[in-house]
Amino acid sequence: MGYLAKRKLEERERITLYLLLMIIPLLTFLGALGGGLDRRLDYIGEFKMHAAFLSVFLCLFCLYKRLFAIAGCFFLFVLMNLFLTASHYHFFEQESLLPPDAPQFTLFYQDLKGADDKAGDLQILIANNDADLVLLTNVPVSVYELLHDIAPDYVLQNQTANDEGKMMLVLARSPSSARGVLDGDDALWVSRIIGERKLTVVLSVLDDPFEPENYDAARAKMTRIADFVSSRDEPVLFIGDLKASDWSRLTYDLKETGKLSLKEPLRFGTPATYPFFLRRPVASVYAHPGIEVRNIYPVTDMDLRAQGISALVKMTPVKKEVRFYELQPTVSEEILMRQNAAN
Repeated sequence: MGYLAKRKLEERERITLYLLLMIIPLLTFLGALGGGLDRRLDYIGEFKMHAAFLSVFLCLFCLYKRLFAIAGCFFLFVLMNLFLTASHYHFFEQESLLPPDAPQFTLFYQDLKGADDKAGDLQILIANNDADLVLLTNVPVSVYELLHDIAPDYVLQNQTANDEGKMMLVLARSPSSARGVLDGDDALWVSRIIGERKLTVVLSVLDDPFEPENYDAARAKMTRIADFVSSRDEPVLFIGDLKASDWSRLTYDLKETGKLSLKEPLRFGTPATYPFFLRRPVASVYAHPGIEVRNIYPVTDMDLRAQGISALVKMTPVKKEVRFYELQPTVSEEILMRQNAAN
């Protein structure tokens, strides 16, 4: 490479780096602060971890080029995006605070959009996970018609009636105590008895919520689900592929109105068919305090756009009443004095 060509390349590199020095923090702040104002800003906010990954690469590149001041700026961008991510997610599963004998059950969840010809794969997946509760969304009619063959050990607990491949199903090995469907098929729910505790499990899904024609409807749907959650007297566990991260405006009402919190560590799951570094963080498991969701494993065996998950759910046990001992009856002072004098 000639001298002039080398100088032009270095100049282009510097211009690109300076542009990225302005673009990365600008988009980070717009995504963090403007998510509640505009759909596009909310979508930009989904890429905080991508900005962190890009900043790591640029920091290393600048160190190689001995541009230490610019490398320091990109390192700050890494820390900034990791801090914003850590404000919503744990990077690793937290230690359990519940006793080993706490009531618990296992669940398996899978969104089946695009699984019209994968009934056999689903059968193997359900058998291998051997969960107590199976939750399915966007179930194609071709899969629904083979349900008894796919899950012969389970009983259908609740469903939404839909012949366009958008059914939601809840299957379990034991009966539920109540069930229902929210208006407009927003979600379905079942009440379960776990040990001595009652729990409501809510199932829903969002399809391409950041598309212009879907975003407002998705927000309204999540608001109605949050209102239902807040109306329940017992703890609630929400499961669903929202195709959005925990910092998205789409999950705001679940947390503020429904008083739910995210129960899963950072997981890059959408779209599941993309390379890892192009996937966005997902939020699909929310619950009230006193509920722990542990051993969450992504399930990608079916090669679908959405990851499935298997998990263990633990609940705070009912506090047992203390049986107090009876007190010895009191004796008058005169009687005690006479007894002491006699002794």
